[in-house]
Amino acid sequence: MFLCLVVNYTRGECIDTSDCFLIQNVSIESGLVNNSEIKIFPNPTNPFVTIDALNFLDVAVYDATGRLIIKSKSNIIDLERQPKGLYFIKVFTEGIIEEFKLIKD
Repeated sequence: MFLCLVVNYTRGECIDTSDCFLIQNVSIESGLVNNSEIKIFPNPTNPFVTIDALNFLDVAVYDATGRLIIKSKSNIIDLERQPKGLYFIKVFTEGIIEEFKLIKD
């Protein structure tokens, strides 16, 4: 599912509208996140998550506020020291960057 994001900027009586930017909506599916060739599991996880991706380069993990908490070249991420909650994982492979949602129980 894609959304079109348009921003309106108003200053005084002048209004300017941005171009349309497509945003991909990411959702959590049973066990796997997304139907791509990149898989993360288990989801929900506690405390380790494995990333299965061809040509894996590295991964970045963000908390629910968007703060970078882990940057790693390993395809196994340890969230043991992180609190339960929602995390966002950005997986970098050759030619593909994909974002996923992950829940830590």
